[in-house]
Amino acid sequence: LLAVAPLAAALAVGVPTPSRAAVAVGDDPLTVTIDALSPAVLPRRGSITVTGTVTNASDEQWRNLNVYLLTSTAPVTSAEALAEAVATDPATPIGERITAPGTYAEDVAEVLDPGESTTYSFSVRRRDLAVGTEPGVYWLGVQALGETDAGRDLVADGRERTLVPLLD
Repeated sequence: LLAVAPLAAALAVGVPTPSRAAVAVGDDPLTVTIDALSPAVLPRRGSITVTGTVTNASDEQWRNLNVYLLTSTAPVTSAEALAEAVATDPATPIGERITAPGTYAEDVAEVLDPGESTTYSFSVRRRDLAVGTEPGVYWLGVQALGETDAGRDLVADGRERTLVPLLD
């Protein structure tokens, strides 16, 4: 716990995280936010609930939007590594998308016109998260996927991420 406490404190006092400002990643047509995590730490058991918004930042209509959670598998365990993590490109992969039934927000919006926003909220059980049991700070992200007239693929159309502590 003592080794993780400074990392958790750094997060609490304002290490910049992408969820503090809605910024499209690269050329993502959807802007995604993480507005709330409950609890605010990775739970040892139970579930974590993620709440946020998806905004259509493109000039196309998006349909059948789903929002998925992803986490890193290894923790950040030092202040230096935390500083490096915060400085990484937001498009850098942080983990695998969790796609098991019941672990994502399905049909967040049937239709999302240009400039429109919608909210999402879903819970994922601790046992379905890809994180280990080692204390530290883990990446937690969400990815929005949808379809346009061009169809649907498996590439994230919008993404957001933040860092969340796992304490002893």
